[in-house]
Amino acid sequence: MIKLEKYLLLIGVVGVMCFSCSSDEQAIEEPMAEDKPWMKPVSQKIIDAAKTLKLNADHLRYDIFHYADGTEEVRLYLEEDITIKEEELFRLAEQVKKSNQSGADARQYSTHNLVDQGKTIRVVGRTGWFSGLGGKEQQALRRAVSNYNALNLNLKFELSFGNGNGDIIVYNNFWNFFSVGGQAEFPSNGNPGKNVQIFGTWRISENVTMGILIHEIGHCLGLRHTDWFDRASCGGYTLNEGEAGVGANHIEGTPTEADGNSVMLSCFSGNNFNFSEYDVVALETLYPVEE
Repeated sequence: MIKLEKYLLLIGVVGVMCFSCSSDEQAIEEPMAEDKPWMKPVSQKIIDAAKTLKLNADHLRYDIFHYADGTEEVRLYLEEDITIKEEELFRLAEQVKKSNQSGADARQYSTHNLVDQGKTIRVVGRTGWFSGLGGKEQQALRRAVSNYNALNLNLKFELSFGNGNGDIIVYNNFWNFFSVGGQAEFPSNGNPGKNVQIFGTWRISENVTMGILIHEIGHCLGLRHTDWFDRASCGGYTLNEGEAGVGANHIEGTPTEADGNSVMLSCFSGNNFNFSEYDVVALETLYPVEE
């Protein structure tokens, strides 16, 4: 969460003030309705695939993912702001199994889940009445992309606005009206995560919106939360998100403990809405410019 003055702001799908819980005594069995995907049970096959990837299988759930064009689908949620399709989860798990069988080190699996080196990434900020970015969001996206281009990376970013296609599509999800934050996807097949949705940004400043966009684009490039091992930055509880996936492997030159200034914290506070020193080291290590 982003701690901003009196509020704790989530980079993800949990509402700022609305939480839901139930006890065994209160549990009521009822059939899953099509409009209640969060009631869909997670199968043992899904759990086994998650464990193969060393993900925390205790917190897998289904929910609705909204696309920029208004369509939607049911997806798995691995972390508060990371989604994945079932078939992608199975593909990654199978890739790890094959890697283990061939004698490769599975801990280096994350290297297969990065963006191809030297790629020019086309970022499209959606416009229009349904999922379009407002003026503040557009300016925040310009600043976020400019900050990525200012790094010494073997990646370049081209930004445009409209309804065309791109490598990363950034859009508003108005269905999440009462929450503040964003969601993104990890890289796949050498391409960055495609969909970045933000929500509730009418409640926050341009600087914080920029921080959310930098954070979510970081996921698209393969970064995990800096404190993925306990989410301590969110306060009040701890949760290990699981070790596998891009960015969970320790990146050379960065601290092994959480970087309190990182824009990639599960929940960030204060004025750290831009890259920390070690965020820059991490990105330049993953995407080094050839000398």
